[in-house]
Amino acid sequence: MKKLLVITDVILVLTAVILIFAVRHDIRPAIAPTVLAEEMTPKEEQTTPIDIEQIQVENFESIHGYWMNPESDIADRKIHVLENAVAKNGRNFNLRYGGINEQTGQVYLWMYLKGIAPENGSRFEIYPKGTAIPVKLADGSIDYTGKHDPTFKEKDRIVMEGSARTVEELKSLVLYRDTEERYQNSWSNTLEKNIEKS
Repeated sequence: MKKLLVITDVILVLTAVILIFAVRHDIRPAIAPTVLAEEMTPKEEQTTPIDIEQIQVENFESIHGYWMNPESDIADRKIHVLENAVAKNGRNFNLRYGGINEQTGQVYLWMYLKGIAPENGSRFEIYPKGTAIPVKLADGSIDYTGKHDPTFKEKDRIVMEGSARTVEELKSLVLYRDTEERYQNSWSNTLEKNIEKS
């Protein structure tokens, strides 16, 4: 018992000495790690710019990756582009160069299922950052100027369902490059496996 009291006294004396030393030498107490301000500031997107010339020769590398719209009112609004294919809602679609939209000057692809003629698929329109997406106005006319375009023009965008849409439709249909790749799902892994097989 006496030994235990001696050990306790020694620990108390050492603690007092350490506290006195810390106060006299202005040593800061240990604190939980914090995030530096520079880590909190958003980093600039480091993505490959969309290369229209390469897309025209069916090299889709500049649009590879995950595209999504977290603010869409359509469930699961995300895709994964890899090689010449797209994974969407658990299904794999092929991609083929379609042409240049005469009204917008933007490139589009055909997105289609195996066994279906590409022209019978959906238009897969690509809008590099800074370009306007056409908007169908209430009177039925189409605005090509970008005045009514509700999307973030500072980002690359894809609209898979083609043709001019209303402001509300565009808000839900547009997809943005997912620079953080937050939505990597098993269906995209399936896409990679299917591409390796072909």
